[in-house]
Amino acid sequence: AEKGKLAELAAKVTPYLPRSDVVEARPDAYSELRMLRFLRKDKDRDPESAAKRFLAYLDWRSSQGVDQIIGPMLVESSGELQFHRELPKAVFLRLSEIFAVEVNTSPRGGVTVELAVGEWDTSALIEGIKGGSLTKRHFLLYWVYQYELIHRSLYNYTKKDGGDELSIERAVLNGDMRNVSMKQLSKAFVQDVLKDWLKMTQDHYPETVKVIYFNKPPKVIRAVWAVVARFVSKSTQEKVVMVSAKRGPGGPAADPEAEPVRIE
Repeated sequence: AEKGKLAELAAKVTPYLPRSDVVEARPDAYSELRMLRFLRKDKDRDPESAAKRFLAYLDWRSSQGVDQIIGPMLVESSGELQFHRELPKAVFLRLSEIFAVEVNTSPRGGVTVELAVGEWDTSALIEGIKGGSLTKRHFLLYWVYQYELIHRSLYNYTKKDGGDELSIERAVLNGDMRNVSMKQLSKAFVQDVLKDWLKMTQDHYPETVKVIYFNKPPKVIRAVWAVVARFVSKSTQEKVVMVSAKRGPGGPAADPEAEPVRIE
């Protein structure tokens, strides 16, 4: 049944895909495997609603210049990223310091994403925006790069052994929550940045993660999560697992199949 729904979805959106050379260069962004993520976004897996979401995704990619700006950064060339004037190298490196992200792939563990959330300096971002050295677009493009990198890794991992046509790999997200504080959620960050960031993430990168571990959360995590959860879908909220510091170094990051300790 799902195969038929995917075929129906593909028939609806394929005429609106970009040029064939763009599609061929980025199967992680435009193939039926990516369409399948949109189909599985909701439980009823309705091709009609999935097509509307996918077409909105195509419009967004085109209007934001994702393939022109981020595409070249994903091309392996002498080990160096090819930067675009809309996301200059200096800006990218600065954002990498403020919001460190590490994407890893292993034969056993699949794709994992490591986030040192407690070290993220949101105040530095807001100060940079106010001072003109950074913009919200810089920030969003930085995360688009990270998401595109994750999806390329997921596509390659899914296809590494041939891959079933209805099989899609999803990432394990490990968030190091030590040092997380309410100071990271200033009014300016929440209202001017966080809402748009999470909306972009959920609208255009569905079914990216299978589980989100909040490792070693401090007591304030409940207050922090209460703010963030307002902008996160119920299905994503259900993927979040709070992992006690009692599990020791690494926690579930060392074993994605480990049974986590839930904090009620």
